[in-house]
Amino acid sequence: LTEALENTLKEVTDENYDPALIEAYLDALDRKAPMPEMPDAKTSYARFQKKLRCFAPYARSRRLRGAGRTALTACLAIICGLGLTVAAQAAGIDVFGAMARWTDEVFSLGAVRSSGVGYVLPEEPAEYGSLQEALDAYQITEVSAPAWIPDGYALDSVAAEYWDDIEELSFCCTYTNGNDTLLILIKNYRDEPNMQIEKTDALVEIMEAGGKTVYLLENTRNYAAAWATEHFEYVISGAVEKTELTQMALSACTAAK
Repeated sequence: LTEALENTLKEVTDENYDPALIEAYLDALDRKAPMPEMPDAKTSYARFQKKLRCFAPYARSRRLRGAGRTALTACLAIICGLGLTVAAQAAGIDVFGAMARWTDEVFSLGAVRSSGVGYVLPEEPAEYGSLQEALDAYQITEVSAPAWIPDGYALDSVAAEYWDDIEELSFCCTYTNGNDTLLILIKNYRDEPNMQIEKTDALVEIMEAGGKTVYLLENTRNYAAAWATEHFEYVISGAVEKTELTQMALSACTAAK
């Protein structure tokens, strides 16, 4: 239908334009793949607030307010490119049918196709003592928390959010060591991953771990490791040595079932 409509529009002139024919094509396309109903401004704003609470859960507890600004800054550095189109593809590696893409400024895991995955939702919101505890609560086995954390870092916060209207599940975890913060973001996807990571023009390093392709990125103040599984995208970011970040990523990849 789309090809036929495109061919028809290519041949349209002032003399042969037939609005009834164009309308018929549009009606047929709408029956085949109806356009989703757009939410009103109030609903859209409520969804936006929910996402902000997931990416910045630190304001929920007074105990977490001190590290909140540092963690939020790190989080925003990761998601700063969310929703933007990568201007050019510098290189690509296949990950579960996807092409990872990056420019001098941004990295994306690319388009990973998925048939979706179901979750067992906890009966009510809970506070978690670890990232693995949060993953276990949703019976997630495809990804795991890192089995190794750098010396001096202690768990600061864990948050899990699920939005049933868009079937999106996100986990956000922070570890702190004084003023330094390690951030872990795990998010499911339906059509393709959409987190993009700010980076410098330094070479992207690639390694294999637990059957996954892991990308190591350098930013002005920290390093990040990113990879995708069949249904989840996973990012670890922090101002740690690259060897330490690599060990964290390896421990997370090899621990996953």
